[in-house]
Amino acid sequence: MTLRQEKFIEALKTSKSYSEAMLKAGYSKSSSRAGSMYEKMRSITKKKSKGDNNKLNLRNKADRLLQEYIKNKHKGELCWFCGERPIWCGHHFIYKSQSLSCRFYIPNIIPVCKECHRYAHTWQNLFNAKISIKIGEGWLKDIEEQRKNGAKFTSEWVQTQYQILQDLNNRREVM
Repeated sequence: MTLRQEKFIEALKTSKSYSEAMLKAGYSKSSSRAGSMYEKMRSITKKKSKGDNNKLNLRNKADRLLQEYIKNKHKGELCWFCGERPIWCGHHFIYKSQSLSCRFYIPNIIPVCKECHRYAHTWQNLFNAKISIKIGEGWLKDIEEQRKNGAKFTSEWVQTQYQILQDLNNRREVM
C-alpha cells in the first residue's frame, strides 16, 4: 500500500465521504486518475473483517427488532400520517443513513401504513413538514438534539442497542 493510500484510509476516519477523504489524502478533484483511484480506495476499505460482519449482522437484527417493537406497540392503531389505514412499519423521520444516533431512537420512528411509507420516501420534504406539524415542535427539537449527540458505530454500541430493543420487546410480551 502506498503512502497516499495510507493517508486516505486515515482520512476516512474523520471524513464524511470518500471524496472528502480523497481530497484530504492529496488526490486532486480534477485528476484523470481520480475516478479509478476512488474505486480502488473504495475496494480497499470495503474489505470487512469477521468482526465487522458480526457487527453488521447484529445491527440488521436490531433493525428487525425495532420494526417488530413498533408494529406490536401500535397494533390496532391507524397510520400517524393519514389516519386511515393500519400501521405497516416504522418510518425513520431522520433516515438511518443520516444519523446513527437516531437509528434506534424510538421518537424518531413514525408508525405509518404502506402507502404513506412510500409517500414519505417519494415526497420526503412534504411528509416531514406535515408530520412535524402533526406531532409538534417539541418533538422535532428533541429529534434534532438526539441527532446532534452522535454515536460511534462500535460493536459495543450495536450490542447495547440490540439489548435495549430485546428488553423493550420482552416487556411488551409480558404486558
